[in-house]
Amino acid sequence: MPDPDHPHEPPADLIAALRAVADARPQGQFPSAALLGVLADVRTSLPQLASEAGLQARREGATWGQIAESLGYGTAARAQQVVDPRVREGKKAADRARRASERAPQSASTPLPGISVAEAARRAGVSRATVYARIKAGRYQGVEVAGKTRVLAGPPELGL
Repeated sequence: MPDPDHPHEPPADLIAALRAVADARPQGQFPSAALLGVLADVRTSLPQLASEAGLQARREGATWGQIAESLGYGTAARAQQVVDPRVREGKKAADRARRASERAPQSASTPLPGISVAEAARRAGVSRATVYARIKAGRYQGVEVAGKTRVLAGPPELGL
């Protein structure tokens, strides 16, 4: 358990465990080098350990906000990106698509299909987040074109 008077210092039992692992390794001229090697191994394993622990915490009922707080991330969304590999890969794919669409020349003469998410939200009297949720739920038909989501079909109030 971290010392409340020194919250940024690692717990003594963690330090002892790392030293025990280091002591079990072959000792060279500098015994502390074994501890440095253990620390390097821990550092490279941290993302996978955080992911596994975070996913287990979710299975046990923890919210993304609680996981974010435990891991020291600022937002629940950031914790989800770091912990959940599906979200992480989805974010990477979305970032790649966004960068590709920014590089691709936009033709002013080619109209985009359907209506924008903002326009669908205005017509339906809801937020853009609600429009995205309705697309995901299958209530609206959406498609991504040039890195932008377009609404192709939905209820009559959209006028599509």
